[in-house]
Amino acid sequence: MMASSTQQQQQQQLSQKDALKPVLPQHGMLFQEHIPSAVLCKPKLLPLKSFTLERLELLQRDAEETVKRLQLEETGGGPSDGRFTSRGSALQTVESRMASRRLRDQRPVSDSSDSDNNESADAEQPATPVQCSVKLCHAASVGRGPYNKLLLCQRHLAPDIAKVRQLRASVLERAVAAIASAEAVRPKQLRLATELQQLTDVFDELHSALDSWQERLTAPVRAQHDALVESLQIASECRAFQRDLAAADAAGDLTKVFELANSVDPLLPNPNAEAGADVAESSAAAAPAVDVDASGSLRNLLVPVDSELTHLTGLLEGSRERAARDPSCYAEFAGCLEGFEAAPVWLAVCCNTAGFGASPDRQRLMKGGATPLPRQMLFVSFDADERLDYMAAVSLDGRLRLRLHSGGGVDFRLGVSGLHCDDGRQLLYICLTPEGVCVTDLAGAVQQKITPASLGLISQPPAAGAAAAAAAASNAANFRFSGPAGTPDKLFVNCYRQRTVLVVGKKDLALHAKLSLGPGSSTFDGGLAVTNAVGSGSCGTAADDPSQRQQRQHSLLLACDWAAQSVHRVCPASGRLLSPPLCAPPVMEAPLGIAVDCRRGVAFVSDYRKASVRVLLLEGGSGGGSGRDWQPPLAGPPFANPAGLAVAETGDGGATLFVADSGRKCIVTYSLL
Repeated sequence: MMASSTQQQQQQQLSQKDALKPVLPQHGMLFQEHIPSAVLCKPKLLPLKSFTLERLELLQRDAEETVKRLQLEETGGGPSDGRFTSRGSALQTVESRMASRRLRDQRPVSDSSDSDNNESADAEQPATPVQCSVKLCHAASVGRGPYNKLLLCQRHLAPDIAKVRQLRASVLERAVAAIASAEAVRPKQLRLATELQQLTDVFDELHSALDSWQERLTAPVRAQHDALVESLQIASECRAFQRDLAAADAAGDLTKVFELANSVDPLLPNPNAEAGADVAESSAAAAPAVDVDASGSLRNLLVPVDSELTHLTGLLEGSRERAARDPSCYAEFAGCLEGFEAAPVWLAVCCNTAGFGASPDRQRLMKGGATPLPRQMLFVSFDADERLDYMAAVSLDGRLRLRLHSGGGVDFRLGVSGLHCDDGRQLLYICLTPEGVCVTDLAGAVQQKITPASLGLISQPPAAGAAAAAAAASNAANFRFSGPAGTPDKLFVNCYRQRTVLVVGKKDLALHAKLSLGPGSSTFDGGLAVTNAVGSGSCGTAADDPSQRQQRQHSLLLACDWAAQSVHRVCPASGRLLSPPLCAPPVMEAPLGIAVDCRRGVAFVSDYRKASVRVLLLEGGSGGGSGRDWQPPLAGPPFANPAGLAVAETGDGGATLFVADSGRKCIVTYSLL
């Protein structure tokens, strides 16, 4: 026991020695670190709904039910429901309680016993009705007016409700009109959205193309510039080498001479070349020379681009004003050319008749005739059912009428399905139904023929005989041509059974492209017209007019689709069928003939079935119109069956529209304003 106690004492002594003794400073200051912490505010109870808000809701519900009750009474409905009475009594109770509270607040406060007596008296007194808010009216109010928001009696509440009903009817009428107007402009908005997206895509493509061309144009110029800069740097180092070499020679330091010569030798392109300016000249001569004024050419290119875009912007900004014009502002009835033996169908205007004249008997048109022709002549083809063997050439005033008789490879009795005149070449392109396109001079002498076989559309049968000829004729019938139009270098022919437009070069008469008019089960028949077809007879302008040369690159092809009751827009450059079409059903039933007035930005389309000619705005200029705004038919005598159209420019800035009315066997003329 003693030993264990001794051991315990020893262990306690050892633990006391090992323990750390706290040391407290006797002098100085004691610091304690303070850590800030968030303190939450005490919760507050907010009322969900105040007494005033509850009162306003009750007043609003009572006013609505009062209006419903009055409407039922006026329309002869049943008796009012009991809930209206209960709501009215509840409203009166609320109003009386608030009035009593206002009176109590206005009284002088005496002691607690008096106030308790007053409150008990107020509770026992019946609710007093609230008077009408109109001055000098002491009748009890029956509800709050929905128009002026005041408590009104029965006599003043009825006019207030009448005002609300009148306002409701007026606003509803305008809302219905706004909805109808919105529905009417919805298709136009969709077309504009499509046009806007197409403009954005075109500008994106233009930016990409400009960046590519910028790199291609600046790369060779930059390469030549860098080569010349390098040669100038070498020349500068050679001059410094000459100065240092002279100093080393004067000092007789051959080591320095060797170092200088060794440092400059790798920079020289030719070891035999001299230093200084000769080195620069030899380096410049080695680099390719820039002989083209690229920046000047680009500045010249900006002029027509800026002019075209300015013209396009002006047309877009003024399209709204043009759309509001009456059709009588575009054309005015001038007269009729009558006395034809058969029904005229297709028309074409020629503006260059130099070298051609009338025969001595003034019956036939011939080359080098005795009587010179007017500068402008109108060529007319007739209905195939009449079986006439000639076409007519008529002056614009109708006084001179000549004939182009069959012969020399052309037979007009087969039926003409379209005409086109090239002013520059003085050629007529005549579509004959079974043969193709006959290219003749103004006198009718055949120069060349365009057939499906010559364009490579069908192959010539190797075998001969009646069966092979019948098979070839059947195959050729699927490629019948009609309604030609053209530019100075291209001819557009309607291959209506294939729903395509053939692009043929006028110089080589070869097929250049096929423009598809989209899918369709029926055949496509109708005339063609080209916007800005300068010099091709469409606008009556000289073929080599430099002021109009730029517009040829921005022309559009307009194609009348009889079966689809539409007028399509086709871009000849890309071959794309543009959307939306120039017109769509039910505006027209059978569009057949079309003519374009480039200067006024309008197109005229004949409807064979509706017996009318409509004015179509080209909105956008340079062929970029969309024709979204149709005008009523032209005024004047009623048509029977309008077919081909043609526009002829006059010398005084005016123009004349010719309409072939096959039903009346005449040609109607309009003066374009």
